[in-house]
Amino acid sequence: MRVVDPANQVLIEGVIDETGEFTFDRPQGEFTVIFDAGPNHIVQEKSQTITP
Repeated sequence: MRVVDPANQVLIEGVIDETGEFTFDRPQGEFTVIFDAGPNHIVQEKSQTITP
């Protein structure tokens, strides 16, 4: 799991826990959470769709 800013700079990196969750401190401003499970298995969620 990666959290990146609009310039694609990595802000946070981590892993999903045993319950399938990824918890992080919400960065200021816009960001995207990227889950990369390999080729053709990438999910991206923009900060606007993630509730605090």
